[in-house]
Amino acid sequence: MTRSPHRPLKLTEEEFHLFQQFLVRECGLHFPRDRDDAVAAGIGHRMVKTGKAAPQEYFQFLQDDLHGPNERKALFELLTIGETSFFRNPAQFSALCEVVVPDLVRRAGSDRRIRIWSAGASTGEEPYT
Repeated sequence: MTRSPHRPLKLTEEEFHLFQQFLVRECGLHFPRDRDDAVAAGIGHRMVKTGKAAPQEYFQFLQDDLHGPNERKALFELLTIGETSFFRNPAQFSALCEVVVPDLVRRAGSDRRIRIWSAGASTGEEPYT
């Protein structure tokens, strides 16, 4: 029996923690508990696609040597933001300009050299912004 695509998946605390640890370990994604609806929606979507009836069954499928690598990729792509653009999140750039950079300049002191690394960029617009 497969899950209905119309009924939202609810993960127990233990199930969420299991997937949370897996996502951190396998791809470095950390989802706090207040994002459990987004994680559950992604897992529920993949459960329907793979015909898995329970989160534990789907978790075992992710571990499978034959299907797991492709399924992990499909889940990771579903849970990450594939959108990129220049100045994609204006509030973040305002905080960067008004709070972060002035603090970095203050802390750099006389050295005045600041290095900034942008870890998240689908195609590169964010770091160039």
